[in-house]
Amino acid sequence: MLTLRARIFAISSVVILVILAIVIGLIVWGKRQKTVLTPGGTATTTVETPGTTSGTVSPGVSPEVLQGLKVQAPTTEAMEKNAVKQLAKVFVERYGSYSTDNDWQNIRDVEGLVTNNLWSELSKKLTGKNGSVFVGVTTKAIAATVTDWTKDKTAVVNLQVNSIEERNGTQTTVQKSATVNLEKVSGQWLVSAFSWNK
Repeated sequence: MLTLRARIFAISSVVILVILAIVIGLIVWGKRQKTVLTPGGTATTTVETPGTTSGTVSPGVSPEVLQGLKVQAPTTEAMEKNAVKQLAKVFVERYGSYSTDNDWQNIRDVEGLVTNNLWSELSKKLTGKNGSVFVGVTTKAIAATVTDWTKDKTAVVNLQVNSIEERNGTQTTVQKSATVNLEKVSGQWLVSAFSWNK
């Protein structure tokens, strides 16, 4: 016959094993949710279900909504349009950012991004004078939209741009837009023309 102490130990061990089995079962087979506070202060929930990938749920959206939801991979055309927008942004930011102290470095920086015809036009400016008064401009593209698209041939991208100009110690910010024309040359997108819009 077991002593009282041995019976208490045996019952406690069985209870602990049952609780441990339940916890492990919930972790392995159950759904797990993680709530994360994003930098904007919005709580999002990440749902992980065995056999599926995790997804982020907006506040107030049931995790069950994600069940069976298929994420569509971007098409080759969508990726190419995105690459064209990025190229237009890089071109406008490099070309539109300059300083009278840098001896036309902004033009040299875009040589590999433009067609031969556009480069022959731009390179003519390399012999000009920068001026005697210091001027420095920093340009940042804040939005880009593909407005015309001919697959594997041409594209037109409209950009919204912020330029900060420093002249004689005074800074001014100007918002403007630009239109960048691109064409595909030997499998590579290049800028063929551009204009600043008023």
